[in-house]
Amino acid sequence: MSRSLQVSRCPSIEGLRTDPRLSYEVDVLQKATASYFEEVKGYPVKLNMTENRLEAMLKVQEIMLDLMRIHYGEEHRVNAEITGTPIRRMSGAIRYLMDEGKELGSSKRELRLASEHLEKRPNGMGDHEERATLHAANEGIKEIISAL
Repeated sequence: MSRSLQVSRCPSIEGLRTDPRLSYEVDVLQKATASYFEEVKGYPVKLNMTENRLEAMLKVQEIMLDLMRIHYGEEHRVNAEITGTPIRRMSGAIRYLMDEGKELGSSKRELRLASEHLEKRPNGMGDHEERATLHAANEGIKEIISAL
């Protein structure tokens, strides 16, 4: 919603206000966008998640961020195939961890699949630091699985 507010005030939209036929319409849309933004800011935000899953979710996020640094780094084309699948699997695991109605087995399955993919990675890919990060990520995933 903040992006909508930002776009509604960008120079190209403000330029439309100089056209007498559009000035009123642009003004109405900008005011409505600002009003909706203020309304949304007032909504309560509550995460329905049990505390016993919180630590696991934070650990998964930490590992996922490490993999994303590699995935979106300079060698994106080479690393995308190594890190893309585990990142998607860990994202799924986080969604399952956040959903109280889902059994932990769903999260474990996604994490196991991420780990299996990291184990199949070609050892020659990436530099020494990236290989160490991938190894540490895999070990961290295995620890999370055993803790769940």
